[in-house]
Order: sequence, then C-alpha cells, then structure tokens
Amino acid sequence: MSGRIAVTSLSHAAPFRHVAHAGGQYVLAHARALASAVDTVYFVPESADNAAAQADTWSDSVSVELVSTRLGRIEGLVQRALFLLDPYRWNAGYTRAAVRNPDLVASIRRSDIVEVQWVEYFRLVGFVRRVAPNVRVIGVVHDVVCERIHRHAINSPSRLVRWTAGVGRAVNRFRERRLISALDTAIVLSDKDAGLLADLGVTCHVDVVWPNLEEPGMSDAVGPNSVDGKSVIFVGAFRRPENETAAVHLIERIWPAVVAAHPDATLHLVGSNPSTRMLAAAENVASVHVTGFVDSIEPFYRGARCAVVPLRTGAGVKFKTLSAMLWGVPVVATHVGTEGIGEDSLFYAVSDTDAGLADGLVQCLNDDQAMVAADRTRTWARARYTCEPFAERLRKIYGRGPFGMDSTGGDDDNGAQRK
Repeated sequence: MSGRIAVTSLSHAAPFRHVAHAGGQYVLAHARALASAVDTVYFVPESADNAAAQADTWSDSVSVELVSTRLGRIEGLVQRALFLLDPYRWNAGYTRAAVRNPDLVASIRRSDIVEVQWVEYFRLVGFVRRVAPNVRVIGVVHDVVCERIHRHAINSPSRLVRWTAGVGRAVNRFRERRLISALDTAIVLSDKDAGLLADLGVTCHVDVVWPNLEEPGMSDAVGPNSVDGKSVIFVGAFRRPENETAAVHLIERIWPAVVAAHPDATLHLVGSNPSTRMLAAAENVASVHVTGFVDSIEPFYRGARCAVVPLRTGAGVKFKTLSAMLWGVPVVATHVGTEGIGEDSLFYAVSDTDAGLADGLVQCLNDDQAMVAADRTRTWARARYTCEPFAERLRKIYGRGPFGMDSTGGDDDNGAQRK
C-alpha cells in the first residue's frame, strides 16, 4: 500500500488481544497505535500465546511469524542457571534460529524500520545491521536490565544470589550500554528509565513514551465514595518471580495486620499462573482469594477500595499501578511499585516496610475520602497514560505525525494480566 511504513519486529510477544502479561499488553497497544500507517511483521518465539496471535486476524496491518526456540536440555539448564550473570542468554534459541531464517532476512531487507522489543533481544541489532546497513532500528526498553539485577542483589535472602546478581550487574552495565547505543532510537516508558540510560552512558537518541493503559469502562469507573465493602486487590502475572514472591509475602507478613484491624476485609490476588506456594499460603486464610486467570479484571477494580503493589524486585514502570490509578482506585505500594510514575503524593501511601504497607491499607479502608483523592489522581493519569498521547508520540517517532502529514520523526525533543 503506497505511503505506508514497512516494519519488521523482533519481539518476545506478538500483539494478542487476550495476553495476560504487561509486556504483551504494551506490544498490543503499540501495534494498535501504529496500525493505520504501519505494516508490521512480527517474528516471535514459538509459544501458545504467539500461536494464538498468529491466528488472531484483528488487523490487516499485522502479521506474525513463529521462530523455533528449541534448546538442548543441558543448554536450557545452563541458560537458567546463568540468568543473573548473562540475562541475554534467555532467548538463545530464538537468536540462533532468527539469524538462519531466510524469511526474516528478506523481511528486514524490505523494511523501512526494524523494531526490537525488550533489551534482551537487542543482541540481534548487529545481525540486522549486517543484513540491511541503512535500515532504521528502533528499540523498546521495557525495563533496564541492570536495574532489575540490582534489585535481585539487594533483596535476595541468599548470599550466593546476592553475590551473583552483584557481579552480573557490574558485567552487564557495559553490555547494556553497548547494546542500546547500537540503536538509532531507544523508546523508554518513563523519565526515570531515560535517566538510567543516561547514567549508563547510552549514546543513541532516547524518547520517552508513556504507555497506554486505557481500557473500556475506565472513563466512568467507580467515582468518589461509590464502593461498599473492604476489598483489596493485587493484580499480576504470577509467573513472574517478583509478583509471586510479593504475593506470598503479602499474605504471610502484611495481610494479618490488616485483617486484625478490619476482620471483614478481603484480599483478591488477581492474575494468571498463581504458584503452588501462593495457593498454599492462601489455603487456610478465609479472607484471601486467589482467582487465577480472569476474562476481565474490570469487576475487581470496580469493587476495590484499595489496590496494593507490594513489590521489592523488578524494574520499569508497573502497569498494575497505573491501571489502578486509571480505574480511580487508591494505591498503597512500595517505591518499586510506584517508580517512574510520579511523586509519592499521587498515591494513598508509599512504604518499603511491612508495617508501613499494612498501616497504609488499614487507613485506606477507614478513609471515606480516599476515593475522592483517587478520582483526582485518575484525572492526572488520563492526561498521560491513555490512547491519544501514546499514539501521537509513537507516530511521530516512527516517521508520521497526524496521519497524512509529514513529521520530524524521532528527532524531535520530547524528553520524553500486568507487570
């Protein structure tokens, strides 16, 4: 189609309408924002979600090709064992197959832009440059790997893990700087991550694009003082270790103090792949409900008096925090849970101690004005984390402003279930 931009995307996830993790939700929003001017071919690892995305014909502008990720048993064990020292190995099977894939090579050569999602996939940028030296390469930094490893180093109870993570962070600072600097443009999802890349010494152009977390129903959700009951929610893809560990800790160390003050309070852990450890921790606690995957999170947000984000590890903007804000639900969180979003005053309570989080939840359940403040915060969040500002920014970066008009592309100066 004349005038359209051809993109090849190297990604962990294809855009899929029923994806249950934050990274995949970002990819879907990203694809939708560009669909009216960009034709994208996604080359993604074989997985159930990606196979379903291949069959999901929601847009003629998107197509999906599956890439084998098979590793030998020993190689797979080594990859998992060395993850903190060499996180770029976790997609080794994909990388090996991708560089031998003639369809991928042909697609790169036809493209105006090659897009790479996730820093761990940036090791393929050198291959892209060899195939098509003049193609523009844009990378999406979902989170900064060194920051994620640093959180492991300071939070793990294991001395060996802390030591390994500390060494891994030192080693990977240089590698991450080199990989990101090889791009033409790096997209980050917060000003904080832009600052982290500056601290690393990254030399490519960096654009901040606030993610789009808008969902149907948000604009008329909840409203001040409209929620009865004392429901607290923690939303996450519990296959991710940082979410699973936080959920167990919440049940065992924080929630008992909340129930002591509010015997009628309930805690809903909402999201896919709850672990056996989570289920065991919740089994004999009548006030705790583990839902597993749900078709819609909307009823849980509409019925919640508070959302808790008790994360101690992980990096990047937490979509679960932004979603709660956009639904008009007060947030009690750690600083990891609120990072990259704004000042502590935007949230009902921010604390990095168990007692502080429990106290914040107790007060929020007592506070008739909590929903009023959350409604004001929702107005602030809607100006940033919704479809219109997100799509406008992405279109400029990819070479088009309002459709049908030229733009300055990526050289303009704007500094800038859930993760």
